[in-house]
Amino acid sequence: MLSDDERRKFPRVPTKCEITYRENSNNSMQQGEVIDLSASGLLFQINQPLTVGTILEISVIPETKITPSLNATIEVKRITPVNNLYKVAAEIKQIK
Repeated sequence: MLSDDERRKFPRVPTKCEITYRENSNNSMQQGEVIDLSASGLLFQINQPLTVGTILEISVIPETKITPSLNATIEVKRITPVNNLYKVAAEIKQIK
């Protein structure tokens, strides 16, 4: 059986940077922290649960000013509760 790493089309790159997000139906921005990022998805952690299938508008804000922010639409694929936080795995649907 293939591991998650072997099934991925693109390797995940560990990173620590801020993410802001909002649901399409909500104007309120929330914050979290990106754990890793690839060409097709990302893993981030937040302090409130989301539902699998939720569509979010995100902005990933790098620590350095040289690198531009990543603005995209993502779909939540998996939620994993860890202590008082939630790890969210998501697929990038559109880069803006």
